Amino acid sequence: MMIPFLSPTLKEADIEVHEHLSSSETGRLLRTLNEVLRHDMVSLRFVPGIKMGDQLWAEMMDVIKIRSNLRALRIPGFPMNAATFIPSLRVLEAEPDSAWNSDPGAILIQLSDKCPLIEDLRIIFPSDSTLTMESIRPLFRCPQRRSLDLEYPGAVEMRS
Repeated sequence: MMIPFLSPTLKEADIEVHEHLSSSETGRLLRTLNEVLRHDMVSLRFVPGIKMGDQLWAEMMDVIKIRSNLRALRIPGFPMNAATFIPSLRVLEAEPDSAWNSDPGAILIQLSDKCPLIEDLRIIFPSDSTLTMESIRPLFRCPQRRSLDLEYPGAVEMRS
């Protein structure tokens, strides 16, 4: 796999991986991106074509963690956790991680505390997750938030 040309002024990357790409090939792509993408990128969108396991999650975290200027991070198919909460983020799109059902409010409190500039938030919930008004209440503390998109296939408990 080669990236024949990469502009030295590249600040945004939008990558969709087709489902025929294997886990090892996707991992190789993520390692390559980690090496070639600028550290001062402002926008990254990576849509995997396969279910992401622990190894690919670790590769994705390597790509994210050294890019502290990211303002937009769109990684549907990857779990959202404290490692993805970059203070400069204004846009985040991800799925809740496995800790979500144990304490959803705590995870979203971390998000609202660590990402005070967040403007647009999209969380893609799996059907086995628990979603209540109480669990999403911390998101209303984000003073810059303009949009909140909660994609959830189940019923939502609206009692407060």
